[in-house]
Amino acid sequence: MATAQSKRLASIDDKQQKLLSASWTEQYEAMKGKLEKGHFLTDSKTDTFLANLLANICTQNPSLPKNDLRILLARYPWPNASQVGEGTILLNIGLVSHLENESQLAFVICHEIAHYVLDHVDQAILKRIDVLQDKATKKQWEEIEKTEFGARAKALALLKELSYDAHRHSRIHETQADSLALALLLNTSYDASEALSCLGILDNIDDEDTMALHLPQIFTASDFPFNPNWLKLQQSAFEGAKVESELDEDSLKTHPDCVQRIARLVPRLAAYEAKEQEKASVAAFEHLKMVSKFELAWSYYFFDDIGHSLYEAIRGHQYWPQNSYYVGMIGMCLNQIILAEKTHELGKYVAMPDQDFPPQYNLILNFIQNLKLSELSRLNYHFLRDKRSADGGEFQVYAWWKNCGIVGDSTGQGKTEASYLQAYPQGRFAKEMQ
Repeated sequence: MATAQSKRLASIDDKQQKLLSASWTEQYEAMKGKLEKGHFLTDSKTDTFLANLLANICTQNPSLPKNDLRILLARYPWPNASQVGEGTILLNIGLVSHLENESQLAFVICHEIAHYVLDHVDQAILKRIDVLQDKATKKQWEEIEKTEFGARAKALALLKELSYDAHRHSRIHETQADSLALALLLNTSYDASEALSCLGILDNIDDEDTMALHLPQIFTASDFPFNPNWLKLQQSAFEGAKVESELDEDSLKTHPDCVQRIARLVPRLAAYEAKEQEKASVAAFEHLKMVSKFELAWSYYFFDDIGHSLYEAIRGHQYWPQNSYYVGMIGMCLNQIILAEKTHELGKYVAMPDQDFPPQYNLILNFIQNLKLSELSRLNYHFLRDKRSADGGEFQVYAWWKNCGIVGDSTGQGKTEASYLQAYPQGRFAKEMQ
């Protein structure tokens, strides 16, 4: 048990100790399960870089409980970082892929360290425990359950009250964490002014869908031309209808608006002079960022979000058309879509187009919905066949092997299997082939 957790237990009553300990056990089991399922990325270069970054922050802030702290690079594609509660910081690749430099990353880590030092995770747990154990709240729920008419409206009203109160506390926690994070960062050799740049990136992180995707160029083959009808917009039965949230979305945001967060920090940096980063450090950060960018397509695939995986794979393919990983990821996504269509389970893996989605992501979703099953199979076959000039990496070879099975090319599948197992005997797809 982390030192800070031991102190927290000693400061609360026996009943709270029992409930908090039970929550920690749940967290531990959840983390253990994620580790076993491969939710975290590791390689010597990124591990060393993140360990050194954390060590730098702790060395220059000697009051921090450095023995409690560690960073795990999570393959989660959503742009976030989090603090588990016992000192473990989860750094999502979906956030790292958007950052510009190590100083911005250091601010993110300082922010999560601040949550730990300020006891925010356990405070939130104890707050939920208090709410659930509150006699008045229990009585309100019991009365609602007995209500014959209007129970839903009353339940929603109580849920609003409880949610707004909890998220109000979360917003306060975020403001406190920003303040302490900047104080920690100012003690280091990192450029503290990048805290503002980092928050600016977060404020605009949903507006980066600017690369136009050229599907006709990607999927046109001499003997299987691209059909313009595949890009037609889906006509939804609910088109034009606007579903209003019954909860005030702004009131449920746990993080305050980034513009407000920046405004609170600006006065403390008024006389600050920016620092220049070491070249070696810049190179290590760029490696981490590149790993994170490349992992996005596979991570969405790993979590069965095939629509987003295909979107990221096509974006990557347009940047690096000869990169076999992106060729393979496109092929793997289309294979999975074909199999899902055959079992009428496409909805498990691909969302329907929605006016609230980014335009280019919606383009991919419409494309998937417009293709017939027979067209999908042929499209993927011709795409993979015509991309054999790429370097034939593991993902590309696997995608071709799978597609040969789908189209019934047993000879091609057998040759591809032999080729894969010879080149990648311990590869990530070897067991499936064997």
